[in-house]
Amino acid sequence: MSSGKDAEGNRVAREQCHYEKNGGTVEWNPLASNDDAFQLAVTLRLTVAIRSHEVEIFPEDEDCVCSAPYSLHDDVYAIVRRAITEAAAFINIRGN
Repeated sequence: MSSGKDAEGNRVAREQCHYEKNGGTVEWNPLASNDDAFQLAVTLRLTVAIRSHEVEIFPEDEDCVCSAPYSLHDDVYAIVRRAITEAAAFINIRGN
């Protein structure tokens, strides 16, 4: 899979991730899908803490690995999805 950068300079996959389900192909995208982000968080046993102006992600029995601020007018669901995805990438990069 190749990657590029989005408008904010974040690395993103250029190709979509897919998996087989019920005889068909399903797109997997935790940045766009609440279900996929939730599945990723559960699989990695992440704790998601939604504070009044910040989302924090904690791997099991560890300190926060991702903190994402947000304001009243932000899409909090999108902020949580991105924080989960960034935490998963961090965990993968560090080798756990």
